[in-house]
Amino acid sequence: MANSLIDEDAEKLNDSLVNKSDSKKLEQIIHKAELLLGNIGINVDSRNIAFEIVDSLELQRIQPTMQNVVGLTCPISIDGKLHKIWLLENRTYIFLLSVVAHEMGHTWCRDNKLKPSQMEEEGFCELLAFYVLSTQFSKLGNAWKITMMQNPDPIYGDGLRYMKQQLDNCKGSWFKLRAFMKLRNK
Repeated sequence: MANSLIDEDAEKLNDSLVNKSDSKKLEQIIHKAELLLGNIGINVDSRNIAFEIVDSLELQRIQPTMQNVVGLTCPISIDGKLHKIWLLENRTYIFLLSVVAHEMGHTWCRDNKLKPSQMEEEGFCELLAFYVLSTQFSKLGNAWKITMMQNPDPIYGDGLRYMKQQLDNCKGSWFKLRAFMKLRNK
């Protein structure tokens, strides 16, 4: 009985919406993503990242050339921060957790001075989001993983499938995948 209550609570949190005023939820998401990525050796220091939840108009103003943007990372050097991540408001907790993991992947690539192709970098970041979703109890997260794997986009979808194949070639070893990324993209 206790486990089903925990599962229900986790599902409610994962399904809840996160908006601009939800700084506590955002902090939880950032901390969880940082820990989960650290478990696979993707060490990202969130203290070096400025996070901001914005509405769609602001995100479109920041990145007018892309459609359907839900997260964006840019290198910056302001107030001791090295990166800034903007996140689209009014998305579910579980979805934003995957977006934060994805965007943290970009910061990891930059911090490690990697220069992969756009498809490889977006695929790697999508793989991190996919991994984080795999660790959570969430029907929405499971549905999103299926959508991600079926994405026909040549950058994001093909990139995810390519990087998933690389991880499979490494027999599921994130250590070997990180080494592959570093050797291939310096």
